[in-house]
Amino acid sequence: MSNGEMVGLVLAVALFSASAGAVVAGVIAARRDRFAELRMRRTDAYALWLGARRTLTRASLSFVAAFRAVAAQTRRKDVETLRHEEAQRTRTAWFEAMRELDQAEAGLVVWSDDPSVRRHLDRFPPVKPEMLREAIDGSVKTVAQLARLLREDDDRAVQFVLMATARSHPRDLPGSAWLTGMAKYAGSIVDHWSKR
Repeated sequence: MSNGEMVGLVLAVALFSASAGAVVAGVIAARRDRFAELRMRRTDAYALWLGARRTLTRASLSFVAAFRAVAAQTRRKDVETLRHEEAQRTRTAWFEAMRELDQAEAGLVVWSDDPSVRRHLDRFPPVKPEMLREAIDGSVKTVAQLARLLREDDDRAVQFVLMATARSHPRDLPGSAWLTGMAKYAGSIVDHWSKR
């Protein structure tokens, strides 16, 4: 093979390698950007779920306090009307908080790439109306137990979210091993032809 052919072959392989490398680098960059966007959406979904849980905790405790106040009210008509209105507002807020939690949970299931997320969410059931009724009708100790239980569940939910969002870092970008292999292959072709 003449020197001119050798130079032409080396230039052709170099041009092909550069073109392939540019295409692969573009694909990897696009995947990296898509992964970053998906990670951000997943993190937002976890944050919305956690916020909805904490809002439900506050709404539940307000609901109990308002209805306990109605049950303990004096028979003054002006106070009675105000307490009933407040109790109805807290009931509406509780139903709204439950709806927001349902929506946040659905968003978390959709945006999570972890198939076990539903199983994890089952460990955090929302407060049940029966629990609220027991606290409304029960003693101050029952209310304190409900508040402690809800806050402990919220603390566990915070830890779950922190662990779940920390896990969503990429281990290795897909295609990076292929790009390295292609570069080695192109180098071996150049080496092979340069020795002839």
